[in-house]
Amino acid sequence: AMRWRKRRPGSIAAGNSDVWLYDLETKTFSPVADTKADEREPLWRPDGGGFYFVSDEGGVRNIWFKPLSFSDGGRCKGGKALRLTEFTDANAMQCSLSADGRTLVFRQGFDFRAIDPTQEKPEVRTIFLKPSAPVEHRTLQRAYAGMDNDYGYGNCSFTADAEAAFTAAGDVHIVSASHQEPVSVTSTSLTHERDCVFSPDGGTLYWLSDRGDATEIWSATRTQSSLPWAENKSFSKRIVLGGEVCRRLLSVSPDGRRLAWTGFNGELHFADADGMNEYVSEPSPYIAEEYCWSPDGKYVAAT
Repeated sequence: AMRWRKRRPGSIAAGNSDVWLYDLETKTFSPVADTKADEREPLWRPDGGGFYFVSDEGGVRNIWFKPLSFSDGGRCKGGKALRLTEFTDANAMQCSLSADGRTLVFRQGFDFRAIDPTQEKPEVRTIFLKPSAPVEHRTLQRAYAGMDNDYGYGNCSFTADAEAAFTAAGDVHIVSASHQEPVSVTSTSLTHERDCVFSPDGGTLYWLSDRGDATEIWSATRTQSSLPWAENKSFSKRIVLGGEVCRRLLSVSPDGRRLAWTGFNGELHFADADGMNEYVSEPSPYIAEEYCWSPDGKYVAAT
């Protein structure tokens, strides 16, 4: 796993963040991008040979690449970080990488930009959003015009079959391209549902159910597995993990075998997909605000 942490008070750049590598086998952290600059938003390259990140070295946040290699024993060796963009005015932020690793999209100022990060000096392209055909002006109204999740932003997760689960109004719902009227997976005022995520095969849906004094991990499967999610009228639901604890940022490993989330103090937690064999990363006083799995599921990058 990769994570960034704030520097200890009194350091040269107090309040800045570093990127650390967390090994799920040895359960240890090691620094992989540890400089005086503020480093955030690590994104694994699809082949696992390094990661992209944002650094404000020089005063403005640019996109960098850190190559990594691993020995047969799992030992990590990092190469020299490479700066991919040369911005001097507005920061690069909110990065996202395509599945093939050849397009990295980000925001700079009020514009969306894109680069091919596989190039040594990639050309920065501006993304212009416009309709592909004349727009017919109509007034449409849906049950959910957005993903407002009771005073907070909801989230969404997609299957390979273009179905989407999303959280809104404190519940979990399903829509698809062919069935655009939402189907509710949960419908209760007793709990607040958030952080929904599909397993990689699209067969199981997980989410966090917040009771106010504790947060449980739940899962659902289709009652009629031969039908798409949006065509099911009911779902088989169960508690994966309970307990009077705080949980947030739920995710599933790329192979679907493990779950991950962060605890009250920002520490990383892991468990098998059925809730067994739970363990926590080494204690840390720093809060993990976001993280992502490496393509092989052996590491996690976190900030």
